[in-house]
Amino acid sequence: MANVLKGSGPWAIDTASATAVTTDAIVIDQIVWVPGTSAVATDECKVTDNSGTPIVLFDEFASGASEDVFPQKMNRKQPINGLIVPTLAHGIVYIHLA
Repeated sequence: MANVLKGSGPWAIDTASATAVTTDAIVIDQIVWVPGTSAVATDECKVTDNSGTPIVLFDEFASGASEDVFPQKMNRKQPINGLIVPTLAHGIVYIHLA
């Protein structure tokens, strides 16, 4: 599956890259990582903005192969400058926009 950034649902990102998913200013409501059954202990998912000094918006580690879900509501409901998913070992990260 390729990254899905359209439609009425959350963005579904399954491919890590140093390239920005978007450079638009966005407001995120929630980030949810579903590592899936192929995950192993220490697998990581990291989400940052793409400013000159990236802030980490989300950084979680899997405990092993499972259907665990790692949700995180965003306390800051302010625009961020773009979005990068530089680390995604397994699974899909869902970006729910506000």
